[in-house]
Amino acid sequence: MKMHPVFQLDPTTLMPGDVILEAGDGLYSRVIRLSDRGRFSHVILYLGANFIVEAVEDGVRIMQALRIVTLAPECYRVLRHPDIERLRGKTNEIMSFVEHRLFASLMSELNKPYSWRGVLGTKLPFFRRRTYEHFCSQLVAEAFQRIGILIFSREMPPDRVTPNSFDTDSCVLERVDGCFVQLPDSEWLRPLARDRYKVMKSGPLPILELSSQVAKGAVKAFGPRVDSAIRQINDPQTIRTLHDLYRILSIPELPDGDRISDELAVWMELRYPIREIRKYAWTMRHSFESIARSGDQELLGVAIRTLKVDIDSIQRVLPVLESQLPSARSVPPKSRSIHRWLEKMLQDVISFERELLAWRIAFVQKFGGTDTPDRDGG
Repeated sequence: MKMHPVFQLDPTTLMPGDVILEAGDGLYSRVIRLSDRGRFSHVILYLGANFIVEAVEDGVRIMQALRIVTLAPECYRVLRHPDIERLRGKTNEIMSFVEHRLFASLMSELNKPYSWRGVLGTKLPFFRRRTYEHFCSQLVAEAFQRIGILIFSREMPPDRVTPNSFDTDSCVLERVDGCFVQLPDSEWLRPLARDRYKVMKSGPLPILELSSQVAKGAVKAFGPRVDSAIRQINDPQTIRTLHDLYRILSIPELPDGDRISDELAVWMELRYPIREIRKYAWTMRHSFESIARSGDQELLGVAIRTLKVDIDSIQRVLPVLESQLPSARSVPPKSRSIHRWLEKMLQDVISFERELLAWRIAFVQKFGGTDTPDRDGG
């Protein structure tokens, strides 16, 4: 039986701000393509440091660009703004500025729910997207709007942008080719290409990998109680996200706040997938070590390249996570158990990522040479 080649998105060919269009073949993708009368059904934004952000059915998520593995690279198109292209070859400080602006503009949107109303609203104006929801093309268009970069030659509100708006003459982004690399034939790699939406999210940002379902579950379970408590002190506030719960529970005079906080902390402890994340990391380590023992130099080359990109992204992200520790330790005006749980989780995540980083560096130096940068001293 003839095996179809497998391809992987190569983040070393990308620049922060690159837009990735996808022509999916699932049911929802086909419906979007039919209603939009175009080829593409999904839009993804590359943030830099090997991370992409996208709005999918489970909500807004960040994952590694390397996780885009496909049997059909022709179903993707990469677009780049000409102003960003002109930054190529300039100083790292300029690219970091773009990179950081994109990250900062989207961090607050993580895990917010998907907006089917917004999707319908692109064709039926009486449907309006709720401000705390996102759909893929709107999220990407809004990200550019927030950092002040125009991507369409005519004015277009983000909530009217569809995937195929990026495939029209009014879009100023330019096509970039050669962004996928073919992987060696391997049954081990093939399942990753079947449905990338079901591929477990990457390890370098577990602090952000709280699934939308868990976040929505917390709001559903505790939102009414927090809402009732906040009304007792005549300070009604909207509770739509997990962040809203954290913020309101920091109000010292909140009635029954300590008890709600204690119960939420227990609830989150039971559901935060740290065991699954650690198990996944162990499985991936075992897989890479098996590749090294197999003697398959082509597959080992893919593993080394993947780990080098992982190392670079983790080394960039760890200082960002560590910079959040002071604010996690000083939640004004009163720290409750849920805030202490968040601080502990953040500390555990940083420690775990440093452990994985050291293993990756050691693996690459052992099997791929010693040219791996060690920004954090290993």
